[in-house]
Amino acid sequence: VILFDEIEKAHPNVLNILLQILDDGRLTDTKGRTVNFKNTIIIMTSNLAQTELKQFLRPEFLNRIDDIIRFRDLDTAVIRQIVDLQLSQVQEQVRSTDVELEVEESVRDYLTRNGYDPEYGARPVRRIIKQEILAELSRQLLLHPEAKKAIVTLAGDTIQVKPLAVEEPERLAS
Repeated sequence: VILFDEIEKAHPNVLNILLQILDDGRLTDTKGRTVNFKNTIIIMTSNLAQTELKQFLRPEFLNRIDDIIRFRDLDTAVIRQIVDLQLSQVQEQVRSTDVELEVEESVRDYLTRNGYDPEYGARPVRRIIKQEILAELSRQLLLHPEAKKAIVTLAGDTIQVKPLAVEEPERLAS
C-alpha cells in the first residue's frame, strides 16, 4: 500500500511518474531498473473538491483512478468527539505527573466551535489545546508546584487554568 497525501501538492514530475505506475503497473528508472507495482494499492488524498480535482489533474490521470471517494465535512458531533479524545489524551498525560486536570463543559464547547477549519479540518483543536491550555497549565504548575489539581475554565473567549492545592475545595464556584 502506498499513500500519497494531498496529491494536489505533488510536483508535476511526481504526477508523471505516478501516471506511468498507474498505466503500466511498473516503474522504470533512468538506469533501466524496473519495479513491479501490479499488486500495489495506491491511495491518494486531496483537500480539493471533486470539480477542482478534475480541473487540477489531467484527464488521462483521472481515467486511471478506479474510484474517488468523497468524504463529508466534519459535523459538530464529530468535532466534539475529536475534542473529547484530544482532551482525554492531555488529561492522561497530566495524570502521569500526579495532577488531575478537570476541563469544564464551556471549554469543550469553545474548542468544538473554534477548533475546526474547513480548509485544515480539526487540526486546529490540537494547536489550541497546546497553546491555550498546556502552555498555561505548565506555567501555573511551575508557579504552584504544590497543586494536585487544575481546572480549565472559560471567561468570555479566554481559556483559564486554575491550579488547586490539595487542601483547597474540590471545585471552585463558577
